[in-house]
Amino acid sequence: MKKIAGILLIIFLFLHISCKKNLPDANNDIQSVLDNICADDAMDGVFTTINDYATNYLGKKGTLIDSNSIVTISPQFPLDSFPKTMIIDYGNGVYCTDGKTRKGKIIAVLNKRWIIDSITNGLTAEVTTEKYIIDNDQLAGSFIITFNGNSDNQPSFTVNTSNAKLTFENGENTQWIANKTTKWISGFENINDINDDVFLITGNNTGINRKGLGYEADIISPLRYEVGCLGGTVTQGKLEIIPQDISKRTLNFGDGDCDKIAKVTINGVTVDISF
Repeated sequence: MKKIAGILLIIFLFLHISCKKNLPDANNDIQSVLDNICADDAMDGVFTTINDYATNYLGKKGTLIDSNSIVTISPQFPLDSFPKTMIIDYGNGVYCTDGKTRKGKIIAVLNKRWIIDSITNGLTAEVTTEKYIIDNDQLAGSFIITFNGNSDNQPSFTVNTSNAKLTFENGENTQWIANKTTKWISGFENINDINDDVFLITGNNTGINRKGLGYEADIISPLRYEVGCLGGTVTQGKLEIIPQDISKRTLNFGDGDCDKIAKVTINGVTVDISF
């Protein structure tokens, strides 16, 4: 019995040590990947919100928007007087059509009427937030949306930020700088529904994750953002993310399935993540 017990003890110690060796190290950390997904989702939400409300209140296209928010335009008159400030006020909480609850304000200063056509040029919206909370996460910062033109009914926009910050419910935060181009590839001609809107996004981020470590993220295959998928999400495309002091990660959103599942590859090893 003593001999058997001794053998079992040796096996236990071997397995214990082996498991310790196999525990994830810093090079397997995916915090920068997850925080970059959060940053992109927040920026995509700002763009689609401004685009939808501006086309309703300062354009010529009517779309399905959340009617429980309070929208004010200043100055309201004269109608052709610009710039105008559009404030979207969600108050103490509005449950929106994308399944998210929003609080606070989004404020946009537009330099002209939000008409997205082939002859409009120089159209911009300077966007800021005020105590703006999406579910339990607070988004702060300023964003500039610029209309680049409309070719074959596929409008193109540039979306930039230099000081965005997303603070999570537990007090941790991620910060980033971004330069993105967003092309509206589907749903533009349907004036009654935003859920068929699809965008292709290219560009890059530079950020600091919630652990205080820096990273860079570059889109290497355009990200397909579908408004009608699970409240709005990326369903296709690839990113390369280079976190501070560790190996590059490749993030693959798949081939268009509406599932909020992506694949992360680190040093040749690929795992699925949910986001």
